[in-house]
Amino acid sequence: MTYYPTLHTLRGFAALWVLLLHVFFFSGSKPHLLAPFFKVGWLGVVVFYLLSAFLLGTIYFQQKNNNSWHITHFYKKRFLRIFPAYYFQLSIILISTYWGIYQFPEIKDLIAHLFMYFNLPPIYTRQLVGVWWTLPIEFSFYLLLPLMGLVVYKIGAIWFSLLSLILTIGYKLYIVQILQIPSEYLATILGQLPGVFFTFSLGFVSAYLVFKNKLEICSKYLYLIIPVTIIWIAVLLNTPDYWTGSPLIYFWMSVNDVLFMLIILAIYRSKSNFINFKFFIWLGKISYGIYLWHLPVILLFKDKLTTFSSLLAVTVPLTLLLASLSYYFIEKKFSKLKF
Repeated sequence: MTYYPTLHTLRGFAALWVLLLHVFFFSGSKPHLLAPFFKVGWLGVVVFYLLSAFLLGTIYFQQKNNNSWHITHFYKKRFLRIFPAYYFQLSIILISTYWGIYQFPEIKDLIAHLFMYFNLPPIYTRQLVGVWWTLPIEFSFYLLLPLMGLVVYKIGAIWFSLLSLILTIGYKLYIVQILQIPSEYLATILGQLPGVFFTFSLGFVSAYLVFKNKLEICSKYLYLIIPVTIIWIAVLLNTPDYWTGSPLIYFWMSVNDVLFMLIILAIYRSKSNFINFKFFIWLGKISYGIYLWHLPVILLFKDKLTTFSSLLAVTVPLTLLLASLSYYFIEKKFSKLKF
C-alpha cells in the first residue's frame, strides 16, 4: 500500500482540534478571538471519519485488485486497532473508581462498556468517558466496509454516493419530522449511523476514485476550498435555530463532508515540509491516544485550573505523554500480533 504521511498529520490535527474544543468548553475564561474555531472542534471527529474511510478504502481496493483481501484478517486488524487501547483506558478508569475519581458503573452498564455498546437501541448507556461515543460508530463502519465495497463495484461510485446521501438525509428527516425527537437529544441521535453514513461513504468512494485514477485534485485549489469551508462553517455558527427548526440540519453536514474531503484530497499527496514535518506525523500516529485521554485529563484539572491557557498548558503535555504510552506499549504491540 502507498504510504501518505500527510494522512497522519491530518489525523493529528483533528485530534488536537477536539482537544481544543474540550479545553475551551471546560475552562473558566473564554478567549474571544479563536472562539469560533474552538466551538466547532467537534468537526475533528468528522475529519477522523473521512480519513478512516479514505485510508481503509485505499487498502481495500488495492488488496481486492491483487486478490490479497481477507475479511477475517481485516476484522482482526480493526479489532486490535480499537479495542486494546480502549480496554486499557477502561481498566484505568475502573481502578480510579476506588479513589472516587469516577463512579463504578452498574452491571448492565459495565457489560455495555465491555462490548462498547453506547447509544444503541434498546440500551442507552452513558459512557464513563464522553468521547467514547464515537468508537462504536467507527467500528460499525468497519463492519459495513466489505458490503460497501461490493455495492460500489456493483452500481458504481456515483450511484453509491447518491444512495448514501439519500439514506443519510432520509434518516434525519425521519428522526426530526416523524419521530419528533426533542432538540436536546438530536445531536446524539443524528450523530449515529446512518446519520453519518454519507461521511464514511464519501471517504470510501474517494479512495475508489483515486484508485481508478478518476479523481485528481490539485493542491492549488486549496485557495478556493479552504475559504469556502470556513464560510460554510460560519453559516452554522450564525444559525441559532439549527437544532430547533432550521432546514440546514438535514444537509449542512453533508456539504461540510464534501468540503473537508476536497481538502483532504488536495493535500494528501503534498510534499510540503510543513505538512510532512516529523512532529506532526508523530502526532498523527498517537492521535487515537490523544483522542482517548485528553478528556479525562481535562476533567481531572478543570476545577483547579480555571483559565483556558493554564488548562491547555497542563492538558497538552499530559495527554501527549499518556497517548505516547498508549501507542508504544499498547497499540503498536497489539498491531504486530501475528494471526
